[in-house]
Amino acid sequence: MGDEIKKEEAIRSSRLTAVILTAMMIVAFLYGIVALKTAPEQIERITVAGSIILLGIGGHILLRRGRVKMADYLVSSLLWLIVTLAAVYSGGVFTPSFSSYTIVILIAGLLLGTRVGVITAVLSMAVSAIILWFQLQGVLPEPVIETTAVSMWGGLTGNFIFAAVLLHLAVSQIQNSLAQARRHRQAVVQANQQLERQAIALRTSEQNFRDLVENLMDGVAIADENARHIYVNSKFSEITGYSRDELLSMTGWDFTRPEDRAELQQKMKDRMAGKLRQKQYERIVVRKDGTEIFVEISTTTTTWQGEKRPMAIIRDITERKQAEAKIQNINAELEERVRERTAELRKLVAAMAGREVRMAELKKVVRALRQQLQQANLVPIADDPLVDGGSLDEDDPSKR
Repeated sequence: MGDEIKKEEAIRSSRLTAVILTAMMIVAFLYGIVALKTAPEQIERITVAGSIILLGIGGHILLRRGRVKMADYLVSSLLWLIVTLAAVYSGGVFTPSFSSYTIVILIAGLLLGTRVGVITAVLSMAVSAIILWFQLQGVLPEPVIETTAVSMWGGLTGNFIFAAVLLHLAVSQIQNSLAQARRHRQAVVQANQQLERQAIALRTSEQNFRDLVENLMDGVAIADENARHIYVNSKFSEITGYSRDELLSMTGWDFTRPEDRAELQQKMKDRMAGKLRQKQYERIVVRKDGTEIFVEISTTTTTWQGEKRPMAIIRDITERKQAEAKIQNINAELEERVRERTAELRKLVAAMAGREVRMAELKKVVRALRQQLQQANLVPIADDPLVDGGSLDEDDPSKR
């Protein structure tokens, strides 16, 4: 809204300057016409009129280039100088040029503000007093512009017309300013109403959020850009062991182990910058009583009081971690027992394999002895289990 006001002010100032320049050129043109008709031999009057017209043209060129302030200062200062020179070389204070100081003061005030108008008025009074003193002393130069009744009437009429134009412009500017002030006031009222509606909606949304998270079984914390808590629910207080008032004066690093702090701070920076996609992780939290617990943290961002803030949802997983540790211990014990039983079985298999080898060698010896007995026509012992058991003949093809 501030930029729009400045833009409207610049446009209005530019239009006002253009109207004053145009009116000044018209009056100067009419004055020059009157001078040509009444006293064509007095070229000085035509010179003054031409100078004012050229000044107006230069001001319009500056306006087209966007140099509004430069045009205002140029017009006010050069017009004041022209009026002063015209008063000096037309005979002093008893000339229509002298009364034109009023027009110059009004133009300076309208274009450049009250302060410049007052400065111009003071300067004009000082110069007019000097001109009056020189005139009373009789040291003014001889008038080159003859003052006649017609020229006096023409000059005063031009001043009257210009004063009416300036009065109209001043009234129009006041009316435009009032209309603009009313529009801005209405815009401010509408903006305030909209902000009030947004504030009500925001408060309602935050209250709904509070009602929701207060009934969660997980802890919820919202932090500012410095990781300081700006909201925590009751479960978060229960998990950490700190009261809400204590937590609102703390950061998330206050219950972090020193050896984990640097890593977690870097993770938070990367997450807020969008570099880290991990939304859930586990960490150890140091409670107020000094005990360490395992928590599972889910991170995200939320809008809190119109600002984007990091939000953490934590869950106490200490019992789960303890159960997992017990299961790991049981699994480790079972694995150790399996390894021990496997080693025993391997030893047993190795022992049985050695026994089978020895039995096979013994069978070979017994067969050799039987063959020798048979060759010697000796009958084997009938009740010898090695002979009658048949266990040694299982591998003999002749006995199958």
